[in-house]
Amino acid sequence: LTMVWEEIPIEQAQELGAQSQGPIYTEKLIEIDPNTNQIVWQWRSADHLIQDVDEHASTFGSIRENPRKININYNSDLDNVDWMHANGIAYDHTHDLIFMTVNFYDEVWVINHSTTTEQALGEKGGNYGVGGDLVYRFGNPATYGSEAPPIFDRVHHPNFSNDSNTQMLFYSNDIDLGQSVVFELQLPAILGLDGQNENLPTEVWRFTDPQLFHRIVSGAVKLPNGNVLISEGDFGFWEVTPVGQVVWKMQGYQSGFWRAYLLKP
Repeated sequence: LTMVWEEIPIEQAQELGAQSQGPIYTEKLIEIDPNTNQIVWQWRSADHLIQDVDEHASTFGSIRENPRKININYNSDLDNVDWMHANGIAYDHTHDLIFMTVNFYDEVWVINHSTTTEQALGEKGGNYGVGGDLVYRFGNPATYGSEAPPIFDRVHHPNFSNDSNTQMLFYSNDIDLGQSVVFELQLPAILGLDGQNENLPTEVWRFTDPQLFHRIVSGAVKLPNGNVLISEGDFGFWEVTPVGQVVWKMQGYQSGFWRAYLLKP
């Protein structure tokens, strides 16, 4: 399962309602069979857009009333053709769902992998009945017109922190604050979007420190002893206990650390 950029030429981007004066790059997921190198499934963010600026575009509609759709103009003020900047995926084998961190939207998109490629184009089908529309999203309710408080300010490295895939760790870069935060969140029992009920995840644990900050990359994983190993992109590694005690640090000597992974024996 691989994330790729998809270039949308300027004419098509504008037809989709994008407030852009050039091409844009949106997110696409592809599943590759390594035995044949064939793409056997794909999902395109460009098939699931909404916007409320250009009433002549096919994507015109109410952002608040369509929380499963992606507001193509959420970041239209950025001088950057990288429109969304997804940076990580985690696959939930139990529920056949893909969790993707979308950095410039400050949130996580949950995508239905149980669809066919044809169903992934539309709004129906798959185990969750919503086709390729978002099954769930969290981290920044402003992306779908809600006034609920955000969790993330840029976000990296989605990964499950328990065996039942109901809790996840994330590294929030927190550029505006200038101090990063690691979150462990409990997902709701039913993943769904409801205009009347925010259905937000709940916070299980967080860690921050005045010395913990990197504006890009970084991540965190749960260790077998219950501690959390944090990868700070421009420093190295922190090991932190559940009560927030730093028990080990290692400063690296490379140009940067994308993230750390735990190798199980």
